[in-house]
Amino acid sequence: MTPEHLDFKQVKFHGRAGEWFGIWIVNLLLSIITIGIYSAWAKVRMLRYFYGNTEIEGRTFDYHATGGQILIGRLIVIGAFILISILSGIFPPLILLVYIAAIFVVPYLLIRSARFNARNTSWSNVRFNFDGDYGDAIATFLLFPMLVAVTLYTTIPLLTRKAQRFYIENHTLGGKKFSFDCDLGPLYKAFGIAALWLVGVLVVGGVLLGSLVFSAFDPYNNDPMVQVLPILVLYAFLFVGFFPAAILYRALVRNIVYANTVLEGGHRFASTTRPLPLLGIAVTNTLAVILTLGLALPWAQIRLTRYLADNTFVAPNGSLDAFVSEIEQDQSAIGDAFSDIEGIDIGGVGL
Repeated sequence: MTPEHLDFKQVKFHGRAGEWFGIWIVNLLLSIITIGIYSAWAKVRMLRYFYGNTEIEGRTFDYHATGGQILIGRLIVIGAFILISILSGIFPPLILLVYIAAIFVVPYLLIRSARFNARNTSWSNVRFNFDGDYGDAIATFLLFPMLVAVTLYTTIPLLTRKAQRFYIENHTLGGKKFSFDCDLGPLYKAFGIAALWLVGVLVVGGVLLGSLVFSAFDPYNNDPMVQVLPILVLYAFLFVGFFPAAILYRALVRNIVYANTVLEGGHRFASTTRPLPLLGIAVTNTLAVILTLGLALPWAQIRLTRYLADNTFVAPNGSLDAFVSEIEQDQSAIGDAFSDIEGIDIGGVGL
């Protein structure tokens, strides 16, 4: 539920599955024909379609990067991998140094990717920006994951808060900063709910699996299915345990993050996603895509994006026109020359 004393504006998504399917299938075919080269332009067409169909009170988002920029970035990355492969073939011990270097290079690439995508994204003609710090990225994507592993994943909420704070607080809109301040209590509650589901499923699965394993070692039972069934059951229960747990955690965390995010000037946000409906959408989307050999992917993407938009709200501190006018003035004062030639883009569409 959204706070009643605030004037929340619902985010609306107007994309249609049939319309997006036409764009998607052309993107797919051209990417195949060009051996992946067109995929850079396909990404631009995708983002422009989804952003252009997402609006708040009649004001839409837009994506300004070009396929050429993204292609250059991808060629640089591919060229680096080819060079590394050649050098590793000539001097095999070099591969160890490459793996060590990659640990420190990936945070840098994530910063460049976030900056490129932010600077090429706008809402109501006002550009976003991202100014992440490399040291902060190292802590977020290297040190905190190590802490999570050492603590047997019991500190996942700490990593969640750190990662959300890194992305949110380094973003700006028209020069105005986002802030994120959240207690660990709600995150651990969300983690506990997801963990409870996972443990419950694995306990039930363990009991069933134990009985199947006992049957598999029965010397009087020569049915080959008895030997295979425990493995199938194991994978089934792992899927039923981890997949819903991840969805449940994502839905709960999304609501917490939006409720604790503020844009400079007192502008607030809210999310009302519910775990079970989101889980239902995720499961049915997955089944539809598998059963149609991927042809239902556009429908699944539209369906999920619409659900997330319908449950996303923005509450400007004052009238929306005054809010937009204020950030447009701030933007004109700092300039609008936002573009990165390297075009490194890691990530996709999301609300």
